[in-house]
Amino acid sequence: MKNLLEYILIHLVDHPDEVVIDETKDEQGAIYVIHVHSEDVGRVIGKGGSVIQAIRQIARVRAIKEGERVRIDVYTDDDARESVPTQTPAAEVSEPEVQTEIAPEIEQTEEVASETAVESSPDQDQN
Repeated sequence: MKNLLEYILIHLVDHPDEVVIDETKDEQGAIYVIHVHSEDVGRVIGKGGSVIQAIRQIARVRAIKEGERVRIDVYTDDDARESVPTQTPAAEVSEPEVQTEIAPEIEQTEEVASETAVESSPDQDQN
């Protein structure tokens, strides 16, 4: 699998000598971490993630054939040196404030509508 990913990536990027793929195994399957030059990250990910999704699909097909599960992640050299959290911890996520006040224009519109309904009620026209 690693050879397949290397073959695809070195033909895709401008700096093929800086393509490194780390392979680790866990209880869920194999994890391949792709490290590329910072200028090549856009080429590997592609517009809207289309290229990396295609690479993942090819790897998934190969993994099914071999009876494995795989996960593929992409990091730049800068990401490998720094520990960057991929998700915000739940304690740091703030809920948006919900405003329950009604805008003054809406209140005025409702008052005018109710006054108009009272003025043109059929009970008053019969007297």
